[in-house]
Amino acid sequence: MLSEKIISAMTVLKDAVYDEEVLDPKTQSLMALAVSAATGCKPCTQNNYQAARENGATDADISAAIGTAMFGVAGKCKNYATAAIEELKQQ
Repeated sequence: MLSEKIISAMTVLKDAVYDEEVLDPKTQSLMALAVSAATGCKPCTQNNYQAARENGATDADISAAIGTAMFGVAGKCKNYATAAIEELKQQ
């Protein structure tokens, strides 16, 4: 179980991150959806999908957000594998 101190800190962070003065709620929820999908958090993905819908995201918006996350993860995978293999070849 998380302590009250940790929960309070997460609440402060959430409030700072979801400050509507910078990004509108639709953009925020689409970004959160992409990160949730990329990190493999099913409940987060489900919650952020619902938030994106509630904030007006269309199927096309959601597809673009998830596609962007997929591209980012694929790039990371490619770069990591390439570097790891090249390191072994140098030995």
